[in-house]
Amino acid sequence: MMPEELGIELGAAEEAWGALMETGYPEGVATVVALRDGNASLYLSTGGGVIGGVSHPAVRAAAARFVKTVEGDLSRFRALDDAPLPAPGQVCFVALTRSGPLVTEAPESELQRSERGLGTLYRYGQDVLTELRLVTERAGSEK
Repeated sequence: MMPEELGIELGAAEEAWGALMETGYPEGVATVVALRDGNASLYLSTGGGVIGGVSHPAVRAAAARFVKTVEGDLSRFRALDDAPLPAPGQVCFVALTRSGPLVTEAPESELQRSERGLGTLYRYGQDVLTELRLVTERAGSEK
C-alpha cells in the first residue's frame, strides 16, 4: 500500500510514512502500527486489538513521534525480503517508506536497557502502546 492510498501526504524531504513494532511473546505477537498522520493501532496475533487511535491527541502525538524517530534512524534498517513473526523475546521494527518496507530487530531485553539507538525506537513504540491502552481504559471506565 502507498501512503497516498491512506490519505497521507509526504513532504519532499520525508521518507517514512509509517512504522511498526512487533513484539514476540510465548502466546503470540503484538503489533503496534503508527502512521505519520498520527493514526495508531494495536493488533494481537491471538485476535483483538485497538484501532482508531487517531481521534485522540495523545495517541496522535506518540504515533507521529515514533514514525519521525524511525525515519531518523533508517541507517539501521535493511530491505524487508520476507516478514516472519518475531520469536518470543524479539522485537522487530518495520519502517514503511517511499521505497518499500525496511526492517531491523533486536532482543527485547537489550532494548529495555538501552537509552540510545534502537532503545529509543522501542521506548517511543511503547509510548504509542501506552497511549492506546490509556484510551481503552478510559473508554471502559465510561461504560
